[in-house]
Amino acid sequence: MLTAIEPQTVEQQIIDILTEAENNVTTDIGAEQLSDIQIHTNGYVEPGCHNPPGGVVLTGDWDEKFSDRGVLEGLVSYGGVTDELVAQLVDAGAELRWSDQWKACHVCKRLLRANAHIPTWRPYYWYDKRRGFYVCRECLFDYPDAICRHRDEAISLEPAY
Repeated sequence: MLTAIEPQTVEQQIIDILTEAENNVTTDIGAEQLSDIQIHTNGYVEPGCHNPPGGVVLTGDWDEKFSDRGVLEGLVSYGGVTDELVAQLVDAGAELRWSDQWKACHVCKRLLRANAHIPTWRPYYWYDKRRGFYVCRECLFDYPDAICRHRDEAISLEPAY
């Protein structure tokens, strides 16, 4: 009797795509760019953000890096994040975010916006400068060290959304 083959999860498809890209990259710059991509499957904690249908958000630097090798060769890709790779990841169901704008809460691992280009945006987190991590507003109340000393320092109790 034949058994049905389980379809790959979105996360596994993404892992396979990234692994193939890492195995085929030929430059150190490209390899570094690929290794900086982070896979997030716990959704968002940021107000106004909805979890993607595939359940996977990737953070990274999505700019294709080029080297100018002169007039004859022109711009040559370092082979890390390419337009083709981005298309494959999106087609597999991933949502892409910039790693300099999105961080994971240290406690619940959900994504929060750490930097925005919106004038009315206010942080929905506390950043522990000493330890180098973010704690979202929802988890802040479960994190006594932060509550006692720092709750009013960087948290917006009423987000501007």
